[in-house]
Amino acid sequence: MKKRRVLLFVASLLIAILIFISTSLPWWDGDTPMLESIGTILPFETPNISLFISVTSVLWTASVFALVGAIFATKSLALFGASVAMAIAVLWFMSLDVAFSLSSVGLGIWSVVGAFCLALCLLLIRKRHVQEK
Repeated sequence: MKKRRVLLFVASLLIAILIFISTSLPWWDGDTPMLESIGTILPFETPNISLFISVTSVLWTASVFALVGAIFATKSLALFGASVAMAIAVLWFMSLDVAFSLSSVGLGIWSVVGAFCLALCLLLIRKRHVQEK
């Protein structure tokens, strides 16, 4: 059981680091999340969401969720943090209104995709049930 907890800790910590690093890397055509606000990438208009909240703050919150998942060795918090980061990436891509091209994808997106794939791999880790004789 201890090996499982260590594996969950390391994987969740790696997810948190990848999401945190993606905030400073370029995402689409050299734009970083620090330059975008959350209100500009959403596909709907709402008065409740401020245009001054940056995408970086949402990504930092997602990395904190993954870090808490690493501390408590839970899969759900790390998966939630990676899913939030991936949702931000999808919403940002939808707001661009351009055709997909690999040349416009920056290292930040690859970092988020890697964190999301690692979070999906966490779902494969299961508890071993030991039968008592």
